[in-house]
Amino acid sequence: MNKITRIAIITKDEHICAKYLVARLSTLNNVEILVINYNSKKVSGVSFCKRLLLKRGLIVCIDNFLRLALNNVVSKNQGADIPNFGSNPICFDKYWSSTYTNEWKLYQNNITIKSVTEVNSGDGLKIIRDNNPHIILLAGAPIVSDSVIKMAEYGILNAHQGITPDYAGNSPTIWSIYNNCKYDIGYTIHYVVPQVDSGPIIEQMRLPWCPDWSWNTINDYTGKIMYTRLASIVENWIMTETRPIGRIQRVKTTKPPAGYFVKLIAERNKMRLSKQLSHFIIPPEWSSESEKITNIIL
Repeated sequence: MNKITRIAIITKDEHICAKYLVARLSTLNNVEILVINYNSKKVSGVSFCKRLLLKRGLIVCIDNFLRLALNNVVSKNQGADIPNFGSNPICFDKYWSSTYTNEWKLYQNNITIKSVTEVNSGDGLKIIRDNNPHIILLAGAPIVSDSVIKMAEYGILNAHQGITPDYAGNSPTIWSIYNNCKYDIGYTIHYVVPQVDSGPIIEQMRLPWCPDWSWNTINDYTGKIMYTRLASIVENWIMTETRPIGRIQRVKTTKPPAGYFVKLIAERNKMRLSKQLSHFIIPPEWSSESEKITNIIL
């Protein structure tokens, strides 16, 4: 039995998905929630590119340097930023509405919010240690260290906006379309291990989507669905005291941030799909269960 009474949510710059989890989970009885908000420091483009050069090599570094330098140069056909999701209950539930209207604080019962300058050391580690959480949830959080991972009694859960193991790491949506893998738009909810996005998979789903949507729209759509599912998984764990089963995966490499040319090619591939298809792409794996979760009405 895994009885959960203490949850920690690690986030960065008060990420809206962390606010959603607070609004949703704070309604549960006898559960204390600690929000650890990391106030990120602005990293200069030079520092970012230097780090990429050391970790990812010259080509990735140049491509991302161009992306930063030409940040205002975007494709003319990006699509609408606000799609029509029909009556999708996930995208329009009251908790998402409350996060966007800054009413999420109304749901804060037994919530403690701590702002820290470091998550993996110093004040961040001390706060986590003092709280002794049963589980930790990541929501727009930085990569956590082994020390943080070991502090969660039953584990850390993360929602990744991509299909692993192929699209672990950065910019999974862009990389999937760059590779012409139109069926790989979706999410992976997994336990956290030291290697990024490599932990046992609790739930993974490919989602229908529309090629006319902008990248921001696709990310907003998949993000809402996966954090809604993460909250449901945690609620079920708390009510049934049954830990979700994870399926082991093997991630060989993680994707780097998508640079200018990677995004340009992905945008061209998406535009070609847009000309071919005027409807949602339905993956072969589409099932009655996934249809029940997304409930898209065209």
